[in-house]
Amino acid sequence: MKRTIISVILLASIINVSIAPAEEETGPYKVNWISGVVKSIQWGKESSLISVVMQDGEIFNFSSTNDKIEGIQVGDSILSKVVRGWAESIERPGKPVEIAKPKINSEAPQWVSGEITAIQTGKENSLVSVMMPNGENFKFSATNQMLHGTTVGDRVRAKVNKGWAETIERSR
Repeated sequence: MKRTIISVILLASIINVSIAPAEEETGPYKVNWISGVVKSIQWGKESSLISVVMQDGEIFNFSSTNDKIEGIQVGDSILSKVVRGWAESIERPGKPVEIAKPKINSEAPQWVSGEITAIQTGKENSLVSVMMPNGENFKFSATNQMLHGTTVGDRVRAKVNKGWAETIERSR
């Protein structure tokens, strides 16, 4: 009898420990307060994807119903409450959001995204020109192996360190 009671208590404890993490995952979701400048809006029929450059220079993407972003344009400063990737509210702050400018001689890698406008192919390496969403042309070098299958007109996102691509992701 004593063994049965101890076994039931142990079993109940194990079940309780197993259920606790599952309850945490299904509980309230983390709220992200996003403050920044609208980099791009990809409009859809009923909802759209918004890319915002935050104050630290990072880009945050989230979705919103079109009625919440009515009148918002690229370049506008916004403050948004985002839960599970969807905007619950979007408003314009009283003053423009200041974005940190990257250091010119930064040792940290840069993330560059846009459309490839030119590839100057060399024997082993190539020079790639990318037109970024802000209209700037960004050039970097990459190995021909890394560029395999990439052509002018492809949309890419590249991690560039000291002028050389460390990674290139294509989105066709």
